Amino acid sequence: METTQAQRTELDYVQQWLETCCEDNEGGWVANQEVSASYTAWCAKNSIQYVKGPMALSQSLKSKGYQTGVQKKIKGKNYKG
Repeated sequence: METTQAQRTELDYVQQWLETCCEDNEGGWVANQEVSASYTAWCAKNSIQYVKGPMALSQSLKSKGYQTGVQKKIKGKNYKG
């Protein structure tokens, strides 16, 4: 069991990216494009072969307790949808 968990941890590239490139900011907001671009760039720099697309990245972030969703700007005001 410990070997399997160690392998999962080693292959959890989203967690590695979070630990390396991100900082928690409760209540903060970052555009999906910026999150995806940062993750993709980190994967390229680290020679990660199987990079998650935007939907899979969003699901991984949700499973780690992050809120994801769409934020729309209407008449200069931001709305989460």
